[in-house]
Amino acid sequence: MEQNQSSTSGNESGFTAHVPPPPSEVTVRTMQSDLDSMAASGGTAPKAKPVKFLHKSDQEEGEKTSSARLNPIVKLFSSRAFLITSLSILLAAVFFAGYYVIFPLLNPAPPTPAKTAAVPAGSASASFEHVSFLTQATGGVFTLDIFSPIQGLYSDRSQVNSFLTGLSGFFFEIRPENDLGQPIAASDFLNLINANVLDKNFLNANFEKDFTMFLYKDKTDIWPGYIFKIKAGETPLLIGNDVSKIENASSSWSNLFLGTAGTPDASFHDDLSSGQPIRVINFSNPSSTLSYGWFFNKYLIISTSLDGMKQAVLHF
Repeated sequence: MEQNQSSTSGNESGFTAHVPPPPSEVTVRTMQSDLDSMAASGGTAPKAKPVKFLHKSDQEEGEKTSSARLNPIVKLFSSRAFLITSLSILLAAVFFAGYYVIFPLLNPAPPTPAKTAAVPAGSASASFEHVSFLTQATGGVFTLDIFSPIQGLYSDRSQVNSFLTGLSGFFFEIRPENDLGQPIAASDFLNLINANVLDKNFLNANFEKDFTMFLYKDKTDIWPGYIFKIKAGETPLLIGNDVSKIENASSSWSNLFLGTAGTPDASFHDDLSSGQPIRVINFSNPSSTLSYGWFFNKYLIISTSLDGMKQAVLHF
């Protein structure tokens, strides 16, 4: 008994019993506490507000209104007129794309030709620079203005006379020009003076555009002559037969003269000039002859005077 008490006393003196602290104070929120807090901070107390609930009839009415608003749009997109209009616009777009984009790519337009200044009738081919075939000095070089067709060279007799007044020479060069100051091509010149002794197409195909005109003056009159040059690659032998058609152009012979030639003989005959064979026809007017022949294997001379032809050869 004493032992047990002694043991118990020993336990009480050797160990201290642990007692937990009391729990923390817990504040519980209530509606009243919240109201008091809001009032203390300057707020107002909440007030109840009635809430209106949609009845089924009101909801259906709203759906009808929305449906009514969408209905015209739905009708528009689903209508036949809208489909036709849309198809027309699509077809038009395809057409314009094909016509203005695809077609030009497949069929490019040809280049636009450059604009050129208007050239008087009879001088459309005057796109060249005149260079005289005569290398020896003459008694003078004069410009003969021919702006429109004339009946024959004799129609410009007064203009030619004005060149030679007071001059003592006997052999001169003439340069026919149009109203633009351009040289007149050989075929155009013969056409302008109505003296188409050679076919225009034949001249253009076988002879150069440029030609040289001369005048021979003697005691009796003034005699014109014409020098034409064949193109490179041509020879008198190849085109001789076509040149001989001069002998068939009797209606044009007199228009090569500056004066009245008279009546021609029945036919041409052979002759020589500067050692070369030529063809000649005489006229009833004294000293009037028409002759033509080849010289230096490339020049065709047509002259209204035999002496004038000789002088032309001497001036090459």
